[in-house]
Formats: sequence, structure tokens, C-alpha cells
Amino acid sequence: DRGRGSCAAILLFLLFPIRLIEVANPDWRPLSWAHSLGIVTLTLLLLWRIGGRPWLRHFAFPVAFFLVAVPWPTDIEQPLIQGLMPTVATIATETLSLFGIPAEVQGNLIHISSGVVGVNEACSGVRSLQTSVMIGLLFGELNRLNLPRRLGLIVTAVLIAFVANCGRALFLVWIAAISG
Repeated sequence: DRGRGSCAAILLFLLFPIRLIEVANPDWRPLSWAHSLGIVTLTLLLLWRIGGRPWLRHFAFPVAFFLVAVPWPTDIEQPLIQGLMPTVATIATETLSLFGIPAEVQGNLIHISSGVVGVNEACSGVRSLQTSVMIGLLFGELNRLNLPRRLGLIVTAVLIAFVANCGRALFLVWIAAISG
């Protein structure tokens, strides 16, 4: 009990400087993660103090679920973005060609008769990917699925997000090719 109390005191002491620095640097992701992990840990310690191990076990997923909403670290997100941008551009270009609209892809740029359309970071689909992981985790917990089914649900949600993002990019490039 004493160890939990001292851990909580240290976390509370550290949250103040973390929050001060975070206000000045809101886009610095390690601080967001430090802040979120500190709050989640404090909440779990409080639940453990109030209800013991049964409460900790019962509330661990809902409390830790908030970590899924924290933007992913740049070391994870940037390679995903760099891989998704040209992939989405290639799929949109190939699909346009199937419909008889001439298009050429160069990296994440799509050259069409009316100009160039870029698939940038916002069109990569990384936000929908993170949201789909969150939805998969949520529905897996709500339906009390076993681990293989939860993983299947997450994979399905990610695939749906990817297909929807490719469809969105295709639609935007098609509109640009038709309307100029």
C-alpha cells in the first residue's frame, strides 16, 4: 500500500511540469504520451486502492482505452504515412486507368490531363487507421470477444478504413480529372 502511495505522489509531482511543457509544445508527442500514461496509471492506482484487484481487473481496459486516442509516436506514424501515400496514389491511378481516364503516378503525385493531384499526409489515411483500431478494440470489448475474434475485428476495421480511404482519394482525383 505504501508503494502505491509513493508511486502516485511521484506521478502527481511529475504531471505539473509535464503539463506546463505540454502547453508550450502541444504537438510534441512524447509529452502527450507521458501525460496520458501518467493519468492512466494514477487512475488505475486509485481504482486498485478503492476496490482492490477485482476493480483493477474490471476497469483496466476502459481506462487504458484512452491511450488509443493519443496520437501515435512519430517513429511509428511517419513510416505508415510514407507507405500509405504512394500506395493510395497508385490504387487511385490504376482504378482511373480502368475507367479510361489517363493518369500517371509519380510517388504520391497523380498526373491527370487537368493538372497534378497530390496525395499528402492528410490523404494518407493514418487518422482513419488509428480510428479503426480504436473502433475494433471498442466493439471487441463491448461484445466480450475472445482474442482471435478481437484481432479479426481490428484487422477487418483497418481493411475497411483503407478501402474507404482509397475510395475517397479515387473520387477526389476522378472529380479533378472530369471537372478540372
